Amino acid sequence: RTMKVYLMIGGVVVLLVVIALFALARNPGMNSANQGRNNGTGTKVVPTVDAAKPALAFGGATEKHAIDETFTIQLKADSQGADVNGYDLLLPYDKSSLEIVSVKSLLPTFQIYQFDRTSYYSITGIKLLSAKGPTVFNKEPILEFTLKGKKKGVYTVEIMPERGKEMSKFVDKDVKIIKPQFQPVIVEIQ
Repeated sequence: RTMKVYLMIGGVVVLLVVIALFALARNPGMNSANQGRNNGTGTKVVPTVDAAKPALAFGGATEKHAIDETFTIQLKADSQGADVNGYDLLLPYDKSSLEIVSVKSLLPTFQIYQFDRTSYYSITGIKLLSAKGPTVFNKEPILEFTLKGKKKGVYTVEIMPERGKEMSKFVDKDVKIIKPQFQPVIVEIQ
């Protein structure tokens, strides 16, 4: 009889843990440190990144642009000394609010492939076989995004850690996956 009680308690504990994990997975705002935070005045505050860890950063400062104005933002990468041979990036976005007009590689040694998914944009960068020597990202711009605001509002342009089986990551020369931290930028369309 005592064994049945312990099994029931153990089953309830396991069920509660599964429910908690499911709730965290369904609400990315709860487990993502990269969401724009409200500073209590209604203004979003962009989180900073730890300079001692690999990172992808849009620069953080709030940008202001007019509706239908085309503008560019750059994504800087820091691989913390790792020799990068490839990367994958996922950007969530609402096509009715902010249009991604184009994306170009700022590194001549990398070829990029772009995929416009239903609710996000996926970019894969692959180091060219003809490229010689190591490629270490040292807080340098790797991509330039040309965007256009389609309706008024304040939007966060950010890299999301994962979506389904896809993941934002660096891949080093030994095919080791490096998960960077992310810093978004706030874009205000007026």
